[in-house]
Amino acid sequence: MSIAQIADVQAALRRDLRGDEERYIPALINRAEIIIRARHRNLDVLAGDPLIFDLIRDIEAEAVARVLRAENNGIRSEERFSRNAET
Repeated sequence: MSIAQIADVQAALRRDLRGDEERYIPALINRAEIIIRARHRNLDVLAGDPLIFDLIRDIEAEAVARVLRAENNGIRSEERFSRNAET
């Protein structure tokens, strides 16, 4: 189970969620946590410290918020990519 939750991501965004953003958030949080766990295998132990727990939560939430802030939620359409490559 990931440390950050949907509400944490919304707080990091500083806006309401749009469209179907909410359905992507759990997978994006999980992805952020996997990256952290790859570096800190003992994350569960570290997260026992309330300060570290809050820090991990905020890092995960901000990582997801950055994806959601990106144009097209960080997803590029093939058509757009092709047009940009031609110019």
